[in-house]
Amino acid sequence: MNFQPSQEQDMLVDAVRSFVAKELLPHEEAVDRADEVSPELAAQIRDKAIAAGFYAFNMPEEVGGGGLDYLSQALIERELSKVSWALHVFVEGVQTGHELAARDHGQGAAEPKGAVVSVVSWLVLR
Repeated sequence: MNFQPSQEQDMLVDAVRSFVAKELLPHEEAVDRADEVSPELAAQIRDKAIAAGFYAFNMPEEVGGGGLDYLSQALIERELSKVSWALHVFVEGVQTGHELAARDHGQGAAEPKGAVVSVVSWLVLR
């Protein structure tokens, strides 16, 4: 078993690293002070993750996820772990109470077409 990242995986890591630096890290201090992620920020991060192709990277392709191998997922998680879970969870495609509240009150973005938005949904669909 070879755990050396491929050229494609290196490119993926670079892209995720850039996304974290540009879209997540700038919010870290404010989220830490507020002790929460606003529904607006959650929707913004999710929308940008969808646009970048990172949303639901940890879900199987047949249910709308990235369908990545475990090494690629681990490499992405390593980059995402440079910010708090409170921020990077919105990239993983798992809806939290904040996202559900934002959607239910019309504040969030529309559901991404084909993207699975919860692990529970994936388990049910299996």
